[in-house]
Amino acid sequence: MSPLPLTLSDVLVEGALVRLRPVRPDDAPAAFPLVYGVRPVLDWLCWQGPRSLDELRAAYSTWRAPAPTGDNYHLAVEASADGTFLGTASLRYADHPHIGDLGYWLGVPHHGRGYGMELVGLLVHIGFELMGSTALSAEVFPGNTASVAILERNGFRLARPARAAPAATCRPAAAHGHPDPGRPRDQFLMLPADRPPGRPGPRLVRFQR
Repeated sequence: MSPLPLTLSDVLVEGALVRLRPVRPDDAPAAFPLVYGVRPVLDWLCWQGPRSLDELRAAYSTWRAPAPTGDNYHLAVEASADGTFLGTASLRYADHPHIGDLGYWLGVPHHGRGYGMELVGLLVHIGFELMGSTALSAEVFPGNTASVAILERNGFRLARPARAAPAATCRPAAAHGHPDPGRPRDQFLMLPADRPPGRPGPRLVRFQR
């Protein structure tokens, strides 16, 4: 096994509902109102959210974070129909170069429309088909039943329950009555053979290494 997976310098993957592409600084104005102080999004993330539009713009100034132990990728999620910004997704390899760790968030107005189901499928395609990952993983705070359903329908299975996991390293201040983002997380894992059969592939793929 080679010490590092393949490296992407560009990627665009499109399905029937959403497409994934490198995040850009000019995505920040559309992303900011969807995530700034929005507890229904932030309470399920290990992230306090941006403190300002400029901070978010700076965070989106690069989509690929190279590291000696594997690169991390930050992607914008858009509606295929009209390019509406929906949220962001990530595929991370630093410190686990052959296992891609995926994550995502979508703005509340875009929940429950099938976008999450398809974007996870597109991340799976990138991870296995373009990156050559041996496995993919995802961590979910207990209680996030929507994300669990999306992962399981895409072929992920619970590998380590939260009670056996270390506490999260981030502890953003959650509003009273909301889940504590510092608690342990369930870990889900997927192997190439776990991909559900008969799923349609991406409608459009552009990538460069």
